[in-house]
Amino acid sequence: TSGGSIYPSGDNFTIRYNIIEDTETGIYTQALYSNTYYNVFRNMSGVAIEGNRYRMDVWNNTFYNCGNSILLWIPPTPSSVKNNIVHVTSTSQTPKTVTSEATEEGNIVTGVYDWTPGSGWTGASNVMVDPANGDFTLRSGSPAINAGFDVGLSKDINDNPISGNPDIGAYEHVE
Repeated sequence: TSGGSIYPSGDNFTIRYNIIEDTETGIYTQALYSNTYYNVFRNMSGVAIEGNRYRMDVWNNTFYNCGNSILLWIPPTPSSVKNNIVHVTSTSQTPKTVTSEATEEGNIVTGVYDWTPGSGWTGASNVMVDPANGDFTLRSGSPAINAGFDVGLSKDINDNPISGNPDIGAYEHVE
């Protein structure tokens, strides 16, 4: 999707295997339950993912140059934010705002950021091959390789199988 947003309706849906770019908001939902995994969000002036109603699982996504990458305004429900890479290109960008009781594990923030990673988040460098030019695959030796938590998924955004522990981000590292 380029220049558009996804506004799903309904109460149980999955958004996966997309590249969403050059828009203000990537995904906005008020669904009762949603899964968002193995997507790339690039060049969002606003929020890449925003959920404000109930449970939302955000797994194995890659965010690049987004105003606010993950924004969850959710009541205390078992939501989770796991295995995501957020590459920040400006100190005015916010990697995430989670105001719920979400489980946050295995996430990486990289780039230029003025933010202290909290529980479930690690600051890292040399994670992706060439994110400035749209190559979000993991570089050899990346701290994201085999560092994710198992969330029950079997293939990445390019249909590559997950082997061992999942990698963090939308792309499984392939030699």
